[in-house]
Amino acid sequence: RTGQRLQTTAEGGAGVTSSAVLTCGTFSRHQGPPHELHEWEELRGVHVKTLVAGSFHCCALTTRGELYTWGHEAGTDGANGNLLGHGERTGEWTRGNTERGLPANLAWFPPPRLIECEGFGPVAEVKCSSYTTAAILVDGRVFSWGDCDGNALGHEHQTCDRPRWLRSLRWQRVATAPCATRCQR
Repeated sequence: RTGQRLQTTAEGGAGVTSSAVLTCGTFSRHQGPPHELHEWEELRGVHVKTLVAGSFHCCALTTRGELYTWGHEAGTDGANGNLLGHGERTGEWTRGNTERGLPANLAWFPPPRLIECEGFGPVAEVKCSSYTTAAILVDGRVFSWGDCDGNALGHEHQTCDRPRWLRSLRWQRVATAPCATRCQR
């Protein structure tokens, strides 16, 4: 079984001066043993509002509406879209993680990175399933990305490596985004 345990910490009382995001667990059954509690330096001092996790990836939504993702780009059976929403999978980050001295069972996965794409943000809410992520922006638009199998993302794209606007909901004001782990028929 794969999965991450997520935790945030904050120090400094009412006027929080520092914060941290820590995880432990695995992003993939092929990763090896679960990693010990690990602080992600990329999120040190970032004011996190919400942490969510799919089976293979994690998301941190900040109080400013910024969205960071990290973990496994494709999951164990090779999703047809990037689960992290950062564009086509390249694996370019692997060498950098090894050089940074990350534990071996984390070095193969991208660290937290801000999602940046045209028309996306600020984010009000984010939800994940095993292979998909949905985000509601403060203006009510819904974006989704990840694995498109079975039209799971709600749009016509065969691959979805970046957040895409669900145009089918363009006349709706969406308040919450459920992400099911399996399709019910």
